[in-house]
Amino acid sequence: MCRHPALQLRVVCFCVGGTVVYYVWAVAAPAFAISERGIDPTSALWAGSIATVLFMIALPFWGALSDRIGRRPVLLVCFGALVILMFPLNWMIRDDAWQLFAAMSTALIFVAGLASITPAVGLMAVSAAAVYLMPETSGISLDDEDNES
Repeated sequence: MCRHPALQLRVVCFCVGGTVVYYVWAVAAPAFAISERGIDPTSALWAGSIATVLFMIALPFWGALSDRIGRRPVLLVCFGALVILMFPLNWMIRDDAWQLFAAMSTALIFVAGLASITPAVGLMAVSAAAVYLMPETSGISLDDEDNES
């Protein structure tokens, strides 16, 4: 059933890792800043909201970069940066909302690099599953003129 278990495990780890990092910085960081660092809840909400807008703005730029240099370099740079910056960004959050904003923005800009390639990777996974489950679909494309009725 499983022809490439190491590859499948790697894909699962990347997906889980990206999801965890996103939720740590987009969802849990403001709550952590409020409860553990004493940041005003309204200020934390604004810091998180503006950082999330920056995340959305960064998505197409990372997508364009991945179109130019490939998905693998973008994936490796973003995961590498997040691994290296995880503790310094957490340390950066002290008792002021601008510190939360700076840490969240930095982390979410790199998370945007991961999120920008997710649709392409997901489409490849669905295509591969379709070919695996329905071998007769191999070699058929949506714009294939030979398949028109």
